[in-house]
Amino acid sequence: MSDSFDYIIVGAGSAGCVLANRLSANPKISVLLIEAGGKDTYPWIHIPVGYYKTMHNPKTDWCFKTEPDESINGRSINYPRGKTLGGSSSINGLLYIRGQSRDYEKAIKADSSYAPAYYNKGVLLDKKLEHDEALKVLDEAIKIDPKKPNPRFYKGIVLGKTGKHELALNCFENVHRANPQHLDSLFHKGIELAELERHEKAIEVFDNILDKHKGNVNVVYAKARSKAALNEVNEAFDLLNVAIKQSKTIKLWARLQ
Repeated sequence: MSDSFDYIIVGAGSAGCVLANRLSANPKISVLLIEAGGKDTYPWIHIPVGYYKTMHNPKTDWCFKTEPDESINGRSINYPRGKTLGGSSSINGLLYIRGQSRDYEKAIKADSSYAPAYYNKGVLLDKKLEHDEALKVLDEAIKIDPKKPNPRFYKGIVLGKTGKHELALNCFENVHRANPQHLDSLFHKGIELAELERHEKAIEVFDNILDKHKGNVNVVYAKARSKAALNEVNEAFDLLNVAIKQSKTIKLWARLQ
């Protein structure tokens, strides 16, 4: 492994992994991703109910606790933080709640130019299998802010669900053309090409995605006996001294900032 990279990212949690993904989309850029925990090979990480085994487990959780607080009768509360590739996103319960449809209706009435409300309403309509209404609402969001990728991308998703694969393909191509880093649109472009039985084109697209992530990301697991796994990060972010378990220090250089 080289000791010089274009970018060095400290912490392979949710943000660090996304940042590494975006930066490495350019095959000319080399990225070093440093994680103080271990690899995400613990089986319970990949099972939806696995948070029961990952939280409060020193293998995958830093097992932090809050300071005692008078407002809760002096108690200290467990504060799980992921200690693995993916960070806390690898040990959570994989749960989310989208807002109620009425909330978005109110937002649209209050400000008819508020594109996110149309987008979220369109997503909810799609979830209710009201695809035609969802497409109308997503079109409104696109009219309000044509540069936002999400409404057009989700419109492609809805069109694909309803068998309108040519129109869906057009949506994903437009999103990726305007946002080359939007790899989800490229992936779904490949899916729609396959649905249209343009298999050679689909394979080209998937090969393109794989090429974008070939060999330009290095992951270092800087394991240590204590939670202070990183020995020193200088203020300029151009030099990192990483404390390895054997007390060995490796100097790593970032060419860009």
